[in-house]
Amino acid sequence: MKLTHPASGGAALLALTLTTTANSAGQIPDAFRQIDTELIALASGPPSLSAAVAVAQDGRIVWEAGYGFSDAARSVRTTAHTPFAVGSVAKTVTATALMRLVEKGVVDLERPVQSYLGNDVRVLQGDPQRLTPAALASMTGGIPHLSHHYWNDDAGVAPTAEQLVKEYGMAVFPPGDSFHYSNMSFGVLERLIEKVTGESFPQVVEREVFRPLAMTNSFFATPTERRTYAVRLRSSGAAIDGYVFTEPEGGAGLVASAHDLALLGSFHAGWPIGSTGILSTLSLQRMHRSVHPEAGYGLGMWASDYALIFDGAVLGGAGTVTVIPSESLAVSVVTNAVTDNPATYAFAGRLVDAALGSVGRKPRQESPPAFLSLQAFRPTPAIQGRWTGAIHRPGGTTPVLLVIESDGMRVSLSGRPLVSVEPSIEEGRIRFRYPGNMDDGSPPGTVTIRVQHSGTTLAGFAQAEPTARSGLAFPRYVVLERQ
Repeated sequence: MKLTHPASGGAALLALTLTTTANSAGQIPDAFRQIDTELIALASGPPSLSAAVAVAQDGRIVWEAGYGFSDAARSVRTTAHTPFAVGSVAKTVTATALMRLVEKGVVDLERPVQSYLGNDVRVLQGDPQRLTPAALASMTGGIPHLSHHYWNDDAGVAPTAEQLVKEYGMAVFPPGDSFHYSNMSFGVLERLIEKVTGESFPQVVEREVFRPLAMTNSFFATPTERRTYAVRLRSSGAAIDGYVFTEPEGGAGLVASAHDLALLGSFHAGWPIGSTGILSTLSLQRMHRSVHPEAGYGLGMWASDYALIFDGAVLGGAGTVTVIPSESLAVSVVTNAVTDNPATYAFAGRLVDAALGSVGRKPRQESPPAFLSLQAFRPTPAIQGRWTGAIHRPGGTTPVLLVIESDGMRVSLSGRPLVSVEPSIEEGRIRFRYPGNMDDGSPPGTVTIRVQHSGTTLAGFAQAEPTARSGLAFPRYVVLERQ
C-alpha cells in the first residue's frame, strides 16, 4: 500500500466549497472534479459497484459524495451517509472506546489482561504480566489472527465473545514487544470491555464513541443486528447473498458510512465536528504513537510521523481513512466490491493529494515498512537442525517434524514423508505452507504455520488457508523443540 502524507510545515486551510450532494457537478470543488468523474465511471460498471467518499478539514466536511446503488436491485442511490462493511476500521473504534474507559478509570492500559479475564486468556509463551490492554490494542500481545465469516445457515453456531476468547484467546508469541496483525487481539479487548462494563460491546461503543461523535450510520454487524447497509458484491459485481457478519466484531465487524468515518478521522486529527471531543490530548497522543516502530502501529491504527491510517477489508466491503493531523485533514473512502483494498488506498491517496494541492502543498509518499512484507528466509546455524513437536487442536494433537537445513526446509505432519516447503520471513517470524490438513476433519488444502525462534523452541500457530465462505480457519497452537 501507499500512504500519502503532507510535506513538513504548518497547517493550511482548504479553499473548498462544502457539498453534500453526490455527483452534482456544479457543487464539486475543482480539486476533486477529476476523481468525481472517475468514480462516476467506476460505479457505472461493469461491474457496477457502489462507493462513497468524504473529506474533512479544520472541523468541517469540505466535500462528500456517493456513487452507484447500495442495493442488489439497483434502486437505492448511494450517498455519503450509506453504511458499508469496512472490516478492520473496527480496530480504531474499539481502541477509541477502550481509551474512553481508561480516562474514566474503568480500565488500566498497563494492567495484566488476566486480572480482568482470568484464565479465559492463556499466555503460552512469555510473561503473562506483559499481556496488557495496551499490548492488545497495539497488536503486540502475541494473539493469533482470526477472521471468520458467518452466513444465514450457520450464524446460529457462532460463539459468543466470551466463548471465542476462551477458545482462541491465547498468546502464542511472547507478549509485549512482538507485533502480529491480529483481529483476535481486538476480540479479547471486546470481551474485556464487556466484562468491565457489564454491557454488550455494541452498547458500550454506541454510548462512548458513535453517539458523542454523531456517527449515526455506524454499527457492528452482529448476529442480532438488523440494520441494513450497502449490499456486499463479488469482484464480478454479483451480490453476495446470505452473508451475516465477521468475527471477532471488535476487530473486523464495523459497518460505517464515509461521512461517519470522516467524523472519526477529523476527531483524531484534533478537529471534532459537531462535538467537543471525547478524549484528552494526552490520550490521543498515546493512541497515535507507534508502539512497534518496525511495524508502524499505534493503538488501533497504523501510525507514522505524518499520517494515521484506519483501514479494513472483508468479503464484499472495504474502507480506509487517512488522517493528516498537521493539516487537520481526514479523508475516507468506502466501497462494496472488493475483498482487498488497493482501490480504496489509491482513491484515498489521490483525495489527499488533491486537497493538499489545492492549497499549494506537496504530498509526501511513504511506502509501508519492509517489516510487513514477506522476506527471504536464510537459516543460520543457530536454527538449523531437526525440530519436533505438535499442533495442538481440540481432541488431540498433530505431530510435526521440521527439518531446517542450510539450503532449505522440509516438514512432515502425522508421520507422513518429509516434503520440501518454501519458507519466508513474515513480521520477523518463519512462515511456511504445507499441503494437507491438521487431522481435524477439515478437507485437504493448505496449512500455513508461523513460528518464532527462542532458544531451543519454535512456537507459534497453524491455520488452514482462507476460503471465500469461511474466512480464516481457527488458529491452533504449535510448539516445537530441538531434537
